[in-house]
Amino acid sequence: MRIYKMNTNNDLKIMFSSSEMTPFAKTGGLADVVSSLPKALNNLGNIDARIAIPKYSFIYDSAYDLKELQDTLKFSIGGFPYEVRVKYLDFDSCKVYFLENMSILTRNDMYGYDDDGYRFGFFARAVIELTKFIDFRPDVFHCHDWHVGMIPVYLKTMYRDDPFFKESATVFTIHNLAYQGRFSKELLPYLDISWDEFKAEKLEFWDGLNFIKAGIMYSDIVNTVSK
Repeated sequence: MRIYKMNTNNDLKIMFSSSEMTPFAKTGGLADVVSSLPKALNNLGNIDARIAIPKYSFIYDSAYDLKELQDTLKFSIGGFPYEVRVKYLDFDSCKVYFLENMSILTRNDMYGYDDDGYRFGFFARAVIELTKFIDFRPDVFHCHDWHVGMIPVYLKTMYRDDPFFKESATVFTIHNLAYQGRFSKELLPYLDISWDEFKAEKLEFWDGLNFIKAGIMYSDIVNTVSK
């Protein structure tokens, strides 16, 4: 087990990531937890908890008076360059980041697309890149449900030797085990994940990918919500 030295000079920094958050995007209890927990932590003092979610097309800038960072977040995945516009809002003592990419993230529905595996793998990379983009060094990445199960994978592989994340730990919270994010193994190279990770003790699940298993196997701590 890795032992992490937490930030002793400043607030404990936590980056929450989720596909949902009340009141912006909700299908169930996941959205409520992601909305309330960071606020409760920030109210304790000496904690800086922030949240990143996709900016779906039904989240209107004007409805929430969203602001936008001047620069555009840029990174490549699967050999293709992408740009992500970063909108943000101070909401109930928490800074919320909305990641907008019209071709991948910003669609009319949250789920149900044939490329959801790529979409949320893309979102996982975008969340990690966001923290560098805004110079927010998380002591903890708190990832919620399968949609962000690839964040711990990326941190243990692609970003393993990146000094920016040297002190970062990961927590993976399961809200609904019935939804696991199962996709074809052929998605791996499009997400820049090595085939070396496709093993039973790592990412492989019945000859395919399972994003909730990814979060479980690669996170430092796994928990679930109470009844």
